[in-house]
Amino acid sequence: MSELLLGEKARALREEFDRSFALPVHSDFAEWEDLLAIRVHGDGYLLRVLEISRLDAARNILRLPGSPPALLGLAGIRAALIPVWDLSVLLGYGATPAGSFTARGDGDDRRWLALVAGETPWALGFESFEGYFRVPRADMRPKHENASATAFVRQICPCQGEVLPVLCCPLMAESIIEMTHTSQARSK
Repeated sequence: MSELLLGEKARALREEFDRSFALPVHSDFAEWEDLLAIRVHGDGYLLRVLEISRLDAARNILRLPGSPPALLGLAGIRAALIPVWDLSVLLGYGATPAGSFTARGDGDDRRWLALVAGETPWALGFESFEGYFRVPRADMRPKHENASATAFVRQICPCQGEVLPVLCCPLMAESIIEMTHTSQARSK
């Protein structure tokens, strides 16, 4: 092949390469939902991965006197003190026994903390993490009005042979803000 043809071919390949960056990225990302399957009092729930910035095994939590029952306390996560809310209480099951979220060092990983993504850091404490799942968005369904699921659920999804409620962290954040304002008003 002559140098002229090689130069022309190289120019054509370079132009095609450059044009590829101007084209929209084709991705099936929008077709899938990434979820974490968890259990609270034996009941299955799903958390959206996009709403969670970190998942950790339980650690020591500093309880705060006079705090709302749903607030487990503060945990050191990423060099910051983060409020940890008891998902069991938020979902209406009742308080988790004291000491359940402390690091015991015996390899017991049944208690978990999910750091919720957003401007203001906070975490959810729950008892069991079952795994990560990617499901087609088409499988996500609106919650039926007569379903017994919590107020923090807007959708349901089949996962692990069950139809599980998908918890909405922004709805929980609204409830927590309201709960803290109410608690502060009572203490004045």
